[in-house]
Amino acid sequence: MSLSITDVRIFKLNNPKSKLLGFATITFNDVLVVEDWKIFNGSKGLFVASPSKKTDDTENPYRDTVKIIETEANQAMQKAVLSYWNGDSVSAQPSVKKQYEEQMGGGDPVVGDAIAWG
Repeated sequence: MSLSITDVRIFKLNNPKSKLLGFATITFNDVLVVEDWKIFNGSKGLFVASPSKKTDDTENPYRDTVKIIETEANQAMQKAVLSYWNGDSVSAQPSVKKQYEEQMGGGDPVVGDAIAWG
């Protein structure tokens, strides 16, 4: 089974106070939704970080909850999300935007087409 990104939604923070600029929700193969991918502005530019949760470990305070272990797949995900972030692949649909706003309490989602790898 090949893995495809069938939907990307971007939520930009209005006034980011740190390197965290926003979040992405990615749908794979129209059956799996993974929320809370983080979009950061790092020293080498924008990058997408895996969803994570806080732990009690002071040495490693956060633990990834989702990992893409194949390098090509991770690069494709990074490229897709950042493409939507930059507005290069935007096809926002009003009905999806309204649904997103209702679920997220506001914000401006960016919705994209399917991207496949594998």
